[in-house]
Amino acid sequence: MRYLIYLFVIIQPFFSFNQKRSDISVYSTGDTSLWYFESRTITNKIELIDMEKSKSDLMYRFWIKNQIVEISESSNGTMNGNITYWSNEVVPKKEKPTNRVYFKKFPLDGSQTERLFHLIDSMKIDNIPDENEIILWHLIKDGITYIIEKSDSSNYSFKTYESPSSQLEFYESNQIDYFLNEVYRIIANDNNENDFISSIPFECFNTWGTMMACKVVYGREKRKFKQERRRYRHKN
Repeated sequence: MRYLIYLFVIIQPFFSFNQKRSDISVYSTGDTSLWYFESRTITNKIELIDMEKSKSDLMYRFWIKNQIVEISESSNGTMNGNITYWSNEVVPKKEKPTNRVYFKKFPLDGSQTERLFHLIDSMKIDNIPDENEIILWHLIKDGITYIIEKSDSSNYSFKTYESPSSQLEFYESNQIDYFLNEVYRIIANDNNENDFISSIPFECFNTWGTMMACKVVYGREKRKFKQERRRYRHKN
């Protein structure tokens, strides 16, 4: 028995060495946020890295509607950033869903990445808890949920904030609302957004929320979209 105890003491650090402490949004019932599982599905489809396993010294990911912003900083101070636009395909009610997602990634320039890191530090965003830990934060029907992920060498956090602009006036809602607006202002690039929208290969599509858009097509072009969806389902 003494031998087994010694063996456990030696092996345990080996297994826990690369494991991060995870702080993930949970409901009052203790259940993990559904947004966590939804985001994992999207993360896999649009080929983003798993931040819970990331080896980056410091990394943030912000989910803002149909845009996902990622910034990272290495121990030597090197910063990198990118933005990924994504959209789900929407099919007619009588058709079986394709579950297809289209995405396109664009780099952020050094100034944008540096400003985002400065914004995080100056507003002390890390200190604001998840919405489920804020007593005054309440559910907004058909609201938009924003996600902030953070990963460093030993910790990972996943926080959600539903419709901060529609909450009552209190410190946390004001901070998050202002922060998200500033992130959007810093990353804004009409050329990238127009490039993404014009390249979406679906007839109808939506983003993270309830909005949907459709291309105006008739006759042969409309049949072409339908045939393409049928071929995709047959292959998958």
